[in-house]
Amino acid sequence: MWSTSAHDANVRRLCGIFSRRLQSDFIHDFREAGCDPTLARIHAVQTLGLVHGLWIEHRVSETLSLDEVLGIFHAAIDNATGQHWRQALSERTPRCR
Repeated sequence: MWSTSAHDANVRRLCGIFSRRLQSDFIHDFREAGCDPTLARIHAVQTLGLVHGLWIEHRVSETLSLDEVLGIFHAAIDNATGQHWRQALSERTPRCR
């Protein structure tokens, strides 16, 4: 789908909608974890790029297992939120760095 989007306006539009929605969801989640709006957006863009890259490495290149992908993803979220994102989500306490 992503490679087709370079040549097909309808597919490009669909990919853009998907990316914007995912980024918006990440921003919301980082805000819920206590990040201020600027850091939430920065972390959301970084996470979106990580998701795309991990998907390619896992599904296309087959260089990472699903367990490795999940470990890398969770470590990045832990790092972005000072390893308190789960607790912050349950307590609604600002802890993002």
